[in-house]
Amino acid sequence: MTPTTEPFYFYYESAEKIQSEFIDVYTREHEFANGKGKVRLLDRTPLIWNNAFAYCEGLTSIVIPNCVQKIGNGAFQGCKNLSRVFIPDSVTEIGWCAFSDCTNLLEIVIPNSVVRIGSWAFDGCTSLNSVVIPESVETIESRAFCYCSNLKSIEIRNSETVIGNYAFEGCKMLTSVVIPESLSNIGKNAFCDCDSLPKEIKEKLSKRNETTLEEDDLPF
Repeated sequence: MTPTTEPFYFYYESAEKIQSEFIDVYTREHEFANGKGKVRLLDRTPLIWNNAFAYCEGLTSIVIPNCVQKIGNGAFQGCKNLSRVFIPDSVTEIGWCAFSDCTNLLEIVIPNSVVRIGSWAFDGCTSLNSVVIPESVETIESRAFCYCSNLKSIEIRNSETVIGNYAFEGCKMLTSVVIPESLSNIGKNAFCDCDSLPKEIKEKLSKRNETTLEEDDLPF
């Protein structure tokens, strides 16, 4: 791992090095915690490990190469200054809490390759303004976007997408929800405490075949 001049980059040779070298840097040198930085991963990394960059408050942006298939649980959790993320169309899964509490994340483009968005994946991303869920997504797990307090619009493009329990709970600025007419797999209280949602949209959603889905198995 070789830091260069600002803005600096860290290069990892393998998924194993992401975990072991990161832990060494973060606990001993606090490279990210004490300054602003960007991360670019080499094109040989199939997985971003669980908690790999969790709570790196100096991290501002990351470019994920198109070999990555999974963003692990808690991979960027608590990166409060992370504002830009590029997710390539090789990624099929975004893990539990992957970007939770990234309070400065302004935009997230979910590619049309992602099949599963894990529980709490974007929980507490209070700067997000809009989200488009592409046709590839089969499951939005419970509380995936809860308490995104500035989220104003949601578009879900696949009528077969399952929306988990409390998926958008507490999105108090939400005013627009665009979903296919035939989408009916909406979990319990998926849009509860969305105080700005117009009455007609609430009524429309309430007429769907809302079901209580099994709570997702969590890693804690």
